[in-house]
Amino acid sequence: MCGRYDLIVIGQALAARFGVAPEQAVVVGQNWQPRYNIAPSQLNPVVVRGVTADDQGKHLVRMKLGLVPSWAREPKTSFSTINARAKTITQKPAFRKLLSGKRCLVPATGYFEWAISDGAEEKQPYRVQVTSDDNDEDQILAMAGLYDVWKGQYGEPLLIYTIITTEASPGIRGLHERMPVILSREDEEVWLDPGMKDTERLLRLLRPYPDEKISPYRVGRGVGSWASPNSGPGNDRVELIRAA
Repeated sequence: MCGRYDLIVIGQALAARFGVAPEQAVVVGQNWQPRYNIAPSQLNPVVVRGVTADDQGKHLVRMKLGLVPSWAREPKTSFSTINARAKTITQKPAFRKLLSGKRCLVPATGYFEWAISDGAEEKQPYRVQVTSDDNDEDQILAMAGLYDVWKGQYGEPLLIYTIITTEASPGIRGLHERMPVILSREDEEVWLDPGMKDTERLLRLLRPYPDEKISPYRVGRGVGSWASPNSGPGNDRVELIRAA
């Protein structure tokens, strides 16, 4: 499960990390400020690659977290699918179609999970801090995602995305049975490649992240406060990622 995550970097670092040209990052990249509690229904940076012969570059695009079914009259959170399970991604027509041509990277610097603590009535939130291949704790990571375009009753388009999850690594199973797919730098390029049509190879990328690069720690319950699309500082502040 992955419904809350953080991206605590500024826009310039985000664009540089994914090799997005400055002219392609003006709106999304340059204006992005650190976020400590990203939630479903919010608009967040997603990395896609151009799919035309004249455009093979990477783009930072803001999309809404949570796929919305085409029949929905409004993009309500109650309708949305914020996660897609790797093991069933080829069995569901909607996901299978996106896997073939609408793959994206979801930048993050950590994510949140909730676990039942002994004697506690409420679930205890944890922040899962993940280190990169370079063992850099400040590294911006890439979660595997799928995206689509939802159109409202008047034809207005809305870019939407979902985060792919896979079975949890042994070190995470005490928190949840699933975890987001975090791609290596090499796998990021394969995942974004619009010419990659080998489904079996793509599925092999959707594996658990190594335990030695994962460090979960307890955080305060304030992170569980619902964050609306226009959330204020009360539920999006640096204190939310501090150890409790």
